[in-house]
Amino acid sequence: MNRLRPAVAQTGFTLVELVAVLLIVGILAAYALPRFIGPDASEAVTARDTLLMAARRARQLAMNQGSGAGVQLVVDNAAHEARIEYTDGTPQTLRYPLPAAIAVGSVSVAFDGLGNAAATTITVAGSDNVCIETTGYAHRC
Repeated sequence: MNRLRPAVAQTGFTLVELVAVLLIVGILAAYALPRFIGPDASEAVTARDTLLMAARRARQLAMNQGSGAGVQLVVDNAAHEARIEYTDGTPQTLRYPLPAAIAVGSVSVAFDGLGNAAATTITVAGSDNVCIETTGYAHRC
């Protein structure tokens, strides 16, 4: 007598499905995991570029105001910001936030009416530093 076995439904995943899921999880981990481990190199570049922008804006404001310029760039690591403080009839402040995970050197630089300043280097952890020349020119260094 030939006995037929009852049909058993097969459950589980195919090898192709498992490989596809592992591949997707691996790609996501490669992009997401570094963000959770520590500061990204892009945050240091963002901090440097923000400081460059603030220094160049401070120089431009000083040159626009002329001989009576009282423009000062203040980099405050504790507050995680760069500030431009100047007077245009009333005291004004422009704030540039910096990434909290990146340490920067706290400095204060005054610009005169010609855009000149004392030579200064602002340190940025994990990136190039920002140098301000005596002519007021700000660049990566």
